[in-house]
Amino acid sequence: MAVFYLISVLSILIVFIVPCIIGTRYMIKKQIAWHIQILWLLLIVLTSYGGLVVCMLYNKDI
Repeated sequence: MAVFYLISVLSILIVFIVPCIIGTRYMIKKQIAWHIQILWLLLIVLTSYGGLVVCMLYNKDI
């Protein structure tokens, strides 16, 4: 169970970090408005947090 939890957390961190890096580099390159950048990063954070909550609830049942 601990291994599954560790894999879940690492995969969520990867899902969070990779789009964050790609998104910010793309937005800096294209000079997109700052409010779109904030919305993009907020969407990534909420998605990652939701995935973490789902993994924790799944591990609780095991």
